Amino acid sequence: MWMLRTLGFVIPVFWGPRWWAPQLPRSDVPLHTVVGSPLQLPCIPKPTPEDVMKWHKAYVASVTEIFDTYKGTYGHADRRLEVV
Repeated sequence: MWMLRTLGFVIPVFWGPRWWAPQLPRSDVPLHTVVGSPLQLPCIPKPTPEDVMKWHKAYVASVTEIFDTYKGTYGHADRRLEVV
């Protein structure tokens, strides 16, 4: 939270199979990352359940759009994203 408040963004911390990153996937498994457009969300001091549902729906729609856009690129054109 300090980094977010001070710098306005957070740097992700990665881990992997090496001593310096033990949580990353194995090096023989490809790891693909795609990034979509920023989702502009309002700051709602006391959100109602309806507010949460509305913005959660917008988030899921954005993630689904990213998935659908790139799934064929990585050999999964026939897959469907299921958010539970």
